[in-house]
Amino acid sequence: MLYPIGIQNFAKLREEGYVYVDKTDLIYRLVKSGTYYFLSRPRRFGKSLLISTMEALFANTTYQIQGDAEKNFQYAMYIIMELLGEYVQAERSTSNGRIDLLLQTKDYIYIVELKIDNTAEVALQQIEDKGYAKPFVNDSRKLFKIGVSFSTANRRIEEWKIAELNE
Repeated sequence: MLYPIGIQNFAKLREEGYVYVDKTDLIYRLVKSGTYYFLSRPRRFGKSLLISTMEALFANTTYQIQGDAEKNFQYAMYIIMELLGEYVQAERSTSNGRIDLLLQTKDYIYIVELKIDNTAEVALQQIEDKGYAKPFVNDSRKLFKIGVSFSTANRRIEEWKIAELNE
């Protein structure tokens, strides 16, 4: 096992197979114990790794994301999916357009189309009209199309619909 002693670069941790230890549970137990603790830490510990992590996540998105409102929602969804640890692509090119988000796991493929101030049904229809699922027709994984509607007025997801493509 490789321990990341002194390494403050998230990309290097992932690429070179270092162990990253989550100590959230230990912190919870310290807080719940009701005792005072002095926790010292080395200078600059953690901040550089946090920024490096965010930099690595945003660096992995494509510059082709366009449109201010949709871009912001798309970035947020991309980051959430990336943090889940699955393979995700933004603006994945096809022969007839670009898939907003493509999430692939061992067993599933999710084609996600985002719409701003429109309906989830319109997003699903775009997936169908543009043939976004065609590149995956021979894939044995379950394939889902997901239409998501964001509201700029409410600044949240207004509605979403899911359709399974190969039942």
